[in-house]
Amino acid sequence: MLTLEQLNPLCALFQVSKAKDERGKPITKKPVPWGSAARALWEESPGVRWRNKEKLLPLSTAVGWLSSLQQPEEAPFFLTLAVVHTPGWGVVDFDPANDAQRALVRELASVYAKAGVAVDMTPSGGCHIFFEWDERTVRTNYSGYFETPTGILLVDVFVNTHLTAIYDLRVCEKPFLSSELTTQLLACVKKSEKNTSGGTSSTTVQRYDLQLDSSMRIPNGRRWLTMQRIAAKLAGAPPEVTRRLILMINESFCDPPLEREQVLEITDWVATAPSLETLKTGISVAWWPGEKDEEAATCALARRLHLPLSVARNLVRVIKTVS
Repeated sequence: MLTLEQLNPLCALFQVSKAKDERGKPITKKPVPWGSAARALWEESPGVRWRNKEKLLPLSTAVGWLSSLQQPEEAPFFLTLAVVHTPGWGVVDFDPANDAQRALVRELASVYAKAGVAVDMTPSGGCHIFFEWDERTVRTNYSGYFETPTGILLVDVFVNTHLTAIYDLRVCEKPFLSSELTTQLLACVKKSEKNTSGGTSSTTVQRYDLQLDSSMRIPNGRRWLTMQRIAAKLAGAPPEVTRRLILMINESFCDPPLEREQVLEITDWVATAPSLETLKTGISVAWWPGEKDEEAATCALARRLHLPLSVARNLVRVIKTVS
């Protein structure tokens, strides 16, 4: 049976903040230069382009190096590894949305861990289950979900093209889930729309009907997911338009507004996402008529987000002046 240790993939060094956002996810998670690792325990790193092979190390070298590094409890960040582009393995990434789902994921992970399989818990309470990959098991990256008593539990399936963080170095020595057992596990996953780029599929927002009006406020604890769902509905417009709209919606509806850096993380994601119509039909569809035609833009935005015309019109007028 395969292990990461046997495959000895190339690794990036990751900096992960101990502080978490309202989703329970680390506020900072980025690759850092190996040479500045000690400083990166205390200071946010500018990051590196992990795809450049000169920035990577073999897993065996990286594990030995990181194992010798003392990571103080009081440090605001901790350092871990992330493996990249390695044939022969994949990972199922469980992304719980609330405490009940985190408890469910912990229970699931413990079953596989007790069986000796490579399972890694994430700082946000999710888990990675590593599996042997061949084309009979799964052909491409995709997003999906489990229907559970705790609600929809999102799942991403990645095969050998995704940067996957390793939070417990012992997972490198444990065997991957076999192809046969992987097939059984993935058979329980209900796929969202086909999504070859990986990551949480924007199509999952179709499960939610967003009713925004001028008096609505999105409270702390629901802001990130709500803004992500709104952003997914705006996919297909020019990136600059979606950036302005999402920033203005954050200021208008979130109580309090998300930090600008968090919002820009969402806008960067949606800038590369296809419109919902494109995902459904496979045909490139742009829904945004252009802000010069104020009435058409107002109607399109109102339909898109179920906004009153007055609210949509104000957003369209404001974004014309926002850089």
